[in-house]
Amino acid sequence: MLDIVDRTLDMLNTSKDMLALTDYRIDKFTDIVSIDYGQRWEQKMNEALEGSDILLAFITPGYIESKNCCHEYNHFLENAEGENDEKTDKDDRPRRCIPVFWTSQDKIEANLKKKYGESPDGEPTAKEKSSQTSSGSHDDENDHDESLAKEQTRGIRDKESGDKSVSDNPSKDKNSAKNAHSTWEAIKELNGLEAVLPKFIELLKDDAQGSDYDFVKDCIVRWLANKIFIVADSIIKSKQMVEEEDSTIAEAETVKTLDDELATALSGHVFHLSTKNSEGTAHVSDGVFIVEKGTKIARDLTVSCPVSVIKQRNAHADLIEDYVLTDDIAFSSPSAAAGFVAGRSSNGKTMWTTDENKTINDLEEEYRKGKQS
Repeated sequence: MLDIVDRTLDMLNTSKDMLALTDYRIDKFTDIVSIDYGQRWEQKMNEALEGSDILLAFITPGYIESKNCCHEYNHFLENAEGENDEKTDKDDRPRRCIPVFWTSQDKIEANLKKKYGESPDGEPTAKEKSSQTSSGSHDDENDHDESLAKEQTRGIRDKESGDKSVSDNPSKDKNSAKNAHSTWEAIKELNGLEAVLPKFIELLKDDAQGSDYDFVKDCIVRWLANKIFIVADSIIKSKQMVEEEDSTIAEAETVKTLDDELATALSGHVFHLSTKNSEGTAHVSDGVFIVEKGTKIARDLTVSCPVSVIKQRNAHADLIEDYVLTDDIAFSSPSAAAGFVAGRSSNGKTMWTTDENKTINDLEEEYRKGKQS
């Protein structure tokens, strides 16, 4: 799956009939590759979900049954629908979720009903409970979430030892059923990519060999790239339409001072932001958020990079040399600064961190608690 994703994104970014002749590129975030040892994985996942323009959710039975995958899917949708108070600018829209069915919808639904019953309140059937505690088999389709490797290993060990604690907890079973059913219903509401893909996957798993295997994989890559490009292109055109309609806006926003409480909470700290393609430092001075000289900004913009970021870069073009700042630049908010550096819609309150790895949200909370005490 990861190999197909890598090849698909490479085709999107390098093909002249896709994004190669534009200023935009698609970069990926995957939990098992993009999170370093010692980092807070849940925080990094949420940051990626909040800052991404497109979520490719590869739907397998294991995806629906995974608590973490369901969280990722629903968290992205919440932010895409504008419920995050950090994302109020119309330039941050649209964002798209694309369910990619790695297994046929009928098969996923049948598996869901078999495990949890027809109703969201249903519990695993007796047959399924038995298989949970005694089966030693392993379904490759349930391997979606590699970040749950320890949990999977523990589950296998419990099966081998005959531990029935998993299925003997009715409350846990009921909560899992509700979560799985509600996520599945949300997925079905979106126009996902099914069509021939599950059939291609079956060929890869069971029949294709040698040159046939490579041909089938190439077909999957081309098919998936074309589908994603349709979505990416619509996002780009929406952004360009906003630019044309909003031509009266100044090239760069007037820099406003931060809220007094926020400015006080951040005063005296040095902040760092690091992505695959950018590296920056910042601080607060005279009530404004300052991105410091020497910061490396992302060369490529994501497909729905806010218009405000493009205008800020154009306005400060004389302070950018080889995508490195030659002087300090002031911003009205941490998020505006983060977007400028990362080249995408960004939540500055979670992306900027101190030397102690504290986010701006952490500092605000500490400041409020200090005032109360």
